This record gives sequence, C-alpha cells and structure tokens, in this order.
Amino acid sequence: MDEVQHLTRELIFQWHGGKRGAFKAFCDKAEVDATLPDDDSYRRALDELRPNGRISWRLVHRAVVVCLPADRHDATLENLAGLWWRDRGGSPPPGYCGRIVVDGNVIRDELLSSGDAPDDQSRIALLERERDLAQQQLADHRQQIIELRHETDALQKKLAEFRQEAETSQRVFLRHVETVTERLEQDAAERRAEGDRIDSRITMLLDENEDLLRRRETLVQERDEAEARASLHLRQLSELREQAENERRGLLETIGLLEGRIRVLNQELDRVHPFDRPTAAADTNELRRPVDPDHWLGKGDAAPPPVLR
Repeated sequence: MDEVQHLTRELIFQWHGGKRGAFKAFCDKAEVDATLPDDDSYRRALDELRPNGRISWRLVHRAVVVCLPADRHDATLENLAGLWWRDRGGSPPPGYCGRIVVDGNVIRDELLSSGDAPDDQSRIALLERERDLAQQQLADHRQQIIELRHETDALQKKLAEFRQEAETSQRVFLRHVETVTERLEQDAAERRAEGDRIDSRITMLLDENEDLLRRRETLVQERDEAEARASLHLRQLSELREQAENERRGLLETIGLLEGRIRVLNQELDRVHPFDRPTAAADTNELRRPVDPDHWLGKGDAAPPPVLR
C-alpha cells in the first residue's frame, strides 16, 4: 500500500468516524463514477482502496473534496500530488493541473494552458476547465445581456418619462420666460420713465444749486459789507460813548463848581439876611440835586445821551 492510498483511506475513515461502512458511505456521497451503476461504482472504489489495490487520482481527488472543507482542498491536493510524484518515479497525477509540492518544495507550478499539459487527461482537464470557464463566461455574458436589456427597457421607459417631463417643463418654462420678458419690458419702460423724471429733477436741482451758489456769493458779499458797517458803527459807538463819558465828567465837574459857587452865595445871603432865607442845609441839598430832565440819572451804569455839538 503506497502512502497516497494510505492517506486517502485514513481521510475517509476520519470523515466517516470509523472503518465500518466508511467506503459505502463515501461512495454514496461522492458518486465516484456516475457512468457506472451504483454497485459497480462501489466495487470499483473498493478495488482501488483495498491494501493491494491501485488507487486512481480521480478517487483521491473526490476523497479530498468530500472529506475536507473547501479551504483545505488545494493544500492537501498539492501534498498528495507530491507523494504521487515521488512514489511513481516523477510522474504527475493524471488529470491534475494544480501545483505539485514535495517536502515543502514546489516541483511543478499550476498548469494554466492545455499546451503545458504532460498527459492527455491533464490536457482534457484543462480543456474542460477552459470550456467550463468559457461556458461560465458565456452564461455570465448572456445574463449581463439580459440584465442590460432589462436596464435598457427601464432606461428607455425612464427616458420617455423624462422626455415627457422635459416637454412639459419646456412649455412651462417658455410661458414663464414670456411672462418674465413682458414684466421686464414693463419694468424697463417704467425705469426709463423714472430715469427721465430723475434727469429732469437733477437738471432742476442743478439749476437751483447754481442759483443757491450765486445767492450764497451775494449773501457772503452782503455779510462782509454788513460786518464792515457793523465794525464801523461799533467804532463810532465806542467813540460816541467815550465822548459822552468825557462830556458827563465835564458836566459833573461843572455841577461841582456850580454847587460850590451856590454854597458861597448862600453863605453870603445868610450873612446879609439871616432870617429871610431857608436853612443852609436844605438849600444846599436842593442845589446839589443835578438837573436831569430826561431822567438818565439813577438808571444804573447806563451812559447819558451824547451831547451834540
């Protein structure tokens, strides 16, 4: 019993959970050869798995696929192919297109083209894989075509809806444009009329401004003349006040002299007629009162009227 056959048997036993009935359960599950009747397929598998039997790579491949999870298929087949290679003098498993690994070393990479196949079974397997791939791609393309047709029909329907909506929107937009255009033309006419009124108003205001400027120049000139006259009048008033003050002082001095003269006269009269005259004090007070027919005296600091000469 070579190592490949031994490992395959152990793989089936582990999968089934024991040796009793393991091969029968495996054959029922694996469908080792669908071209043969069930009994013949079972007998053929037993012939390959018995200690002195010659196991086929097809049975090894089915055992790995049935008994192990999918994520362990490639690595297990690579190692079993390496044992097959070593035990059979460097001959690769017939129909196997994957890598061959012996003691961790890659003896052969995965076959990608039928031209690289070393045997007819591998070439057939590669051609079948290429055929299956092409059929799968064809089926995918057909499915894509069907989906694209559905999408095209939906898009054409949607396009018709969009076209109808666009035509409706276009009609609404054109009506809106016409309405807006009429409104804009009306607004433009109103703006032009308003502009004409504003221009007229501006012209009138400019004329008024020129009149005001001329009036201001006249008023400035009149103000300057009035200020000059006021300055002259102030100087004249100051001179008149100074003159009145001088005359008042002169009058006061004259009154003082007259009062002194009257006192002297009163004294002389008293000596001449002592019993016919009023008292000197009364006469003196009456005589001291200045003559003020216009009542300027007693009005505070107001200056008396000027004396015209």
